Amino acid sequence: MLRGEAYGLTVDLWSLGMLVFELLSGFPAFRGASTAEVYRKVLETPHRLCNPVAPPTSALLNGLLAKGAGARLGCGAAGAAALREHEFFGEIEWEELRARQAPPPLQHHLHL
Repeated sequence: MLRGEAYGLTVDLWSLGMLVFELLSGFPAFRGASTAEVYRKVLETPHRLCNPVAPPTSALLNGLLAKGAGARLGCGAAGAAALREHEFFGEIEWEELRARQAPPPLQHHLHL
């Protein structure tokens, strides 16, 4: 979008990467004193987490935040299957999830 290209799946996947980054770090991947500086960093500089993360998480972020849209995870010939098959999502049973039969990862019990 910053390059004036059409909006598409590549932007959504990059946005997912930005969301994951911010959830892990507590701050955006690219910051600056002005909007123009932030845009420049988005286009030219790599993202960097301050704290180490597990290799599958790092690989997911690197894939989703790839600068070239064609290199972005989920945008190649394999499409969304590449994202679903990524090691980060290795424990997810996609068919169970699709059928709404997957157990929730966290269950809270209220004692009233």
